[in-house]
Amino acid sequence: CLSGTKQPQSVQAGCMKLLGTLVERFPRLMKSRAQSVLLDVLMETLRTQFAAAKPNLLALAGALTALTSVLRHPAAAALLEEEEKEEEEGDEEYAATQRAAKRARAATGAALAHKSVRESLFLFMVLGMEPPPHLTRYDIPKAALRLLAAHGRLFRGLLLADHARVLKALVPLCTHQNTKLRHAALDAQDSFLAQVTAAL
Repeated sequence: CLSGTKQPQSVQAGCMKLLGTLVERFPRLMKSRAQSVLLDVLMETLRTQFAAAKPNLLALAGALTALTSVLRHPAAAALLEEEEKEEEEGDEEYAATQRAAKRARAATGAALAHKSVRESLFLFMVLGMEPPPHLTRYDIPKAALRLLAAHGRLFRGLLLADHARVLKALVPLCTHQNTKLRHAALDAQDSFLAQVTAAL
């Protein structure tokens, strides 16, 4: 269902959302292997679609929404938290070099292969919060904002390191004419401010 190229966009997006909801609602029935595979499939969907010339917008929104649900599963959240701890415990000079390199290659899809799952997901989330002006449906930015609102703590260090870009994306969304998008942005901004404050 997720990998079938002949499936309509809406069906692929619906399958991802359904799987994410099942993980969230029935965490005890979700085996760690299946949870890991689902996380990989969703991340690969984001990598493929963000790198495509004509991305499947519904698939992007579906993957971000599903990841918001999947990360409520303790094993998935623990994976990202473990990555964050390893980065925090690493050498400070090395970390500073990595942050500088990350900024330099943030806009290129080729760099995604060198990023951790947490870093890649953070980049996809921020890209989702930077919709093009001609966008008429707001499923992607809403999904990205909900991910930040629900799981900001998983990206605490990255939010602090890239606070200017995140805030630049959040401000116009917090005053957007679309009510649902604006409310999602305000929730995300609360999470952003709380995590940056905690990181300082």
